[in-house]
Amino acid sequence: MDSLTGHLVPDNGGKPRRMGRRSRWLTAGATVGALALALSACGSSGNSSPSSSSGGGSKTTGASGSNTAGSHVAGVKGLFGTLPSAGTPTNGGTITIGQLKGDTPTYAMPIVPSAVDTVYTAPDFVDLYNQPLLWSPNGASVSIDPSLSMLQGSPKYTTSGGNQTVTFTLKSWKWSNGSPVTGANVVEMIDVAKAGIEESPANWGNYTQGQFPMNVTSASASGNTVTLHLKGTWNPTWFTDNQIELMYAFPPQWAVTKTGGPQVNYAVPANAKAIYNYLNKQASDLATFGTNPLWKISDGPMVLNSFTPANSDFTMTPNPDYVVKGHISKLSFITYTSDQAQFNNLQSGSLDIGQLSTDVVPELPRIEHNYSVYGLPDFGFTAGFYNFEDTTNNFDKVVGQLYFRQALAHLTDQAGDVRGVYHGAAAPSYGDIPAIPSNPYTPSNARQDPYPFSVSAASKLLSSHGWKVKPGGVTTCVKPGTASDECGAGIPAGQQLKFPYAYDTTNPANQNQSIALASEARQVGIDFQLQASTFNHLISVDNDVSAPSTKNKWAIVDFGGFTNSLYPTTNGIFNTGGSFNLGGYKSATANALINKTVYGTNPQAATNEASYMTKNLPVIFFPNPDLIDAVSNKIGGAQKSWLDMTQYTLTPEYWYIKK
Repeated sequence: MDSLTGHLVPDNGGKPRRMGRRSRWLTAGATVGALALALSACGSSGNSSPSSSSGGGSKTTGASGSNTAGSHVAGVKGLFGTLPSAGTPTNGGTITIGQLKGDTPTYAMPIVPSAVDTVYTAPDFVDLYNQPLLWSPNGASVSIDPSLSMLQGSPKYTTSGGNQTVTFTLKSWKWSNGSPVTGANVVEMIDVAKAGIEESPANWGNYTQGQFPMNVTSASASGNTVTLHLKGTWNPTWFTDNQIELMYAFPPQWAVTKTGGPQVNYAVPANAKAIYNYLNKQASDLATFGTNPLWKISDGPMVLNSFTPANSDFTMTPNPDYVVKGHISKLSFITYTSDQAQFNNLQSGSLDIGQLSTDVVPELPRIEHNYSVYGLPDFGFTAGFYNFEDTTNNFDKVVGQLYFRQALAHLTDQAGDVRGVYHGAAAPSYGDIPAIPSNPYTPSNARQDPYPFSVSAASKLLSSHGWKVKPGGVTTCVKPGTASDECGAGIPAGQQLKFPYAYDTTNPANQNQSIALASEARQVGIDFQLQASTFNHLISVDNDVSAPSTKNKWAIVDFGGFTNSLYPTTNGIFNTGGSFNLGGYKSATANALINKTVYGTNPQAATNEASYMTKNLPVIFFPNPDLIDAVSNKIGGAQKSWLDMTQYTLTPEYWYIKK
């Protein structure tokens, strides 16, 4: 692989589909909800004057009587709904939280294989008892949370002979058995991870070729201080946020090669390989999750108490030695067969916390008297992906023209989609780094729409570049050539703007925003031939990287999008040869900017990269859907813990039952 992770995730009841780059930020599939979405509010058909939407989106639900409409929290830009109130905490009791069948943990160790690397295995399960060294997000902020991170201060970087050395020190944390977490525990994890990747890169979904842990030439520890010698030089901000955040401490009890066997020296490669193979086998055995002593040793907020293989229900209890002392006695995960089944239990008040899809927003009045319902988009982007290598009907030549991509951006009514497709539970997003959730990397040109919705602006772009625009028909090229007022290189006279457009029919939002865009495009004579398909088909077939034999069989696809790493870069998505460059986008400028993000020293590199992507439009950017949670009025907790949930991250150490 060139970059990112190769893992995908199963359906999860209407939540936005993403192909993920870090499991902590991974979002996942969508199934058709029980409620149909009304298309009448999806766009502003016939509107030929420019209009722009605010960076925060229109936060209204469209549901009469809904308490979430227009509700905001001070300092949380774009929040949908109302966060739970703090209340007065009590100690003890059980909090129940819903999960959907198929969206449950399937692995028990942090080095999660690509095939099973999902948010439901990592931050919703493993990270609760084997915590990464750096914790993110920090509430609504896409940043490291220092209070929940093991590092003491910032890592120190030095360079000598073209190679870097990074040194960091751990705080004085403890395992749940009372023994200290040491630097040697981090070195253990690195050696075991290397052994697993040497067997196969697919053994860790978070592995990117040439990056951690294979860019660590040697690792050593002295007490709580870890020293890593790296191959080459890397952007320190990128390495800290995207590489150190992948690191864990492994308890010494994991340095074994068989059940009941003695601890062995993990620094010996043969031993490290045997350790990995043993842990991998144990971590794949659902039947023993709840009883295996390996998973009872925790440096995170919780300790795994029980696991029911038949339905994947599981319980956890607080780690008494964790840095934050928990209030509750038990956290119980309950599996539901469908999103509707979970919603039914919310209506009856028999579930404390549920995670909802935007499909059910019109039905929120049924539960708002007993629950605080809120949402925020996760850190990533959704898009229609162009196939720059599709030569059928000269699509590659047409889409290679920036003015054509600009015209489609003007035809994307993000404000209308937020209102009609997502019922207000989404935020406009104009580039790969969105303005919501709050983060320090969004470029200025992505904070407001650089290509505001305007049919007339789209029409003018086409006509001024040699096209005869035929509203309701098919626009054709009447002025071929490469001059500024001509159609562009390789586009012949008579070329028609008539191309296939595939969308994920199992996701109502993807389907409806695609239909809305096609309707607007017809007003300037762009004829999109809509094709309904499934998520799994789209990402496996409409993909020039994994399926080069079909690269002339698709033009545009809307399957969902990608989730950003903490220090965001489109390395692997939009760089030439990237392992997730689905449509073969090529730009020397993009390549150079991406390289500066990963290898340079400028902390603003990610922003500069994103600014170019926002302007150059390698994809059609769509709104980012909210991830919606419902929390019983009986439950309280720190505000940031509820905001963590909108990024698929659980911090139950802050939760409690109110007095």
